[in-house]
Amino acid sequence: MGHGKGQLSRLFLKPWSIALGQDALDKALRSLLEPWPYLTRYLEDGRLEFSNDCAERSIKPFIMGRKNWRFFHPPTGIPSSALICNIIETAKQNGLDPFRYLVWFLHNTPG
Repeated sequence: MGHGKGQLSRLFLKPWSIALGQDALDKALRSLLEPWPYLTRYLEDGRLEFSNDCAERSIKPFIMGRKNWRFFHPPTGIPSSALICNIIETAKQNGLDPFRYLVWFLHNTPG
């Protein structure tokens, strides 16, 4: 799989390296090159997807309800709610029953 990553690097990065040194373009290219290892991580592990559509779909219900939830009181309830939502979505992504997992999680987590 490393072959694909090297080939992508040669095709994409080498031609752009000529432009480095020019002010605005240099800054734009460097902002692309710095996260390059993260952008190509999916080439190293076949389980990783190129797209984040699955994650986007899983948070859509929370995004849609965001206006209704802005009135959480006290404000510390917002991180708690986000944590619960994260636990539920993690359970769904792993094929678990969210309610049963949440009950197990709350019984087995210290604190």
